[in-house]
Amino acid sequence: MTFNGSATSDEPIIGYEWYSNQDGLLSNQPVFTTDDLSCCYAHTISFRAKDNLSLWSNYVYGSVTIYNAIPEAHIDSISPSDIDEGDTVTFTGSGTDADGTISSYNWYICTDGSSSCSNYYTSQVSVSSVPVGTHDAKLRVKLSMNEAFAVVALAVQDKIGYPSDSVNIWGGAVALGHPIGCSGTRILVTLLHQLDHEDKKPGCASLCIGGGEASAVIVERV
Repeated sequence: MTFNGSATSDEPIIGYEWYSNQDGLLSNQPVFTTDDLSCCYAHTISFRAKDNLSLWSNYVYGSVTIYNAIPEAHIDSISPSDIDEGDTVTFTGSGTDADGTISSYNWYICTDGSSSCSNYYTSQVSVSSVPVGTHDAKLRVKLSMNEAFAVVALAVQDKIGYPSDSVNIWGGAVALGHPIGCSGTRILVTLLHQLDHEDKKPGCASLCIGGGEASAVIVERV
């Protein structure tokens, strides 16, 4: 992200200051580029200039919002890549998210020349008795979030583009309740039942805490 500012005065301009209400001082240059603004906030950006008499201008303001990154799936290995008919092949994948934790995996594997496709919900899958042919394998990952106010989940989903089937598919606190003193229990138990119902393995339960803090736990159904 590039910030570009300028100033005019009867005297020569000798200094500049860029500030973020979230990150503090950003730069002392009139033009600079950064990829280090904190996520996930609406930053109020202020800019001012100083002349050679050490007089500062009034601040001028702008804003920029930093959103969470969409998670990325990675196929780490398909081993072995060439096998004999009836052998077993293992698919291994992983996921990364710049600002969150991966909670689910989905392999989608189709048999060559057939409409027969299967879903698997672990990061590593072993498929046995593989028939002759070339087979397609796709991997995707997702994360989950909890909300105490509906607009939080809806706004993040809209801005980042998470599919609806990846975000609070049984509803969040508005639909299921936000019990004082035991919201963590409600969230975790909902997650455990959801994993069992959908035959999925990993999941992440998270909740906010007053003052900008948060906590999370990752579980896996065995």
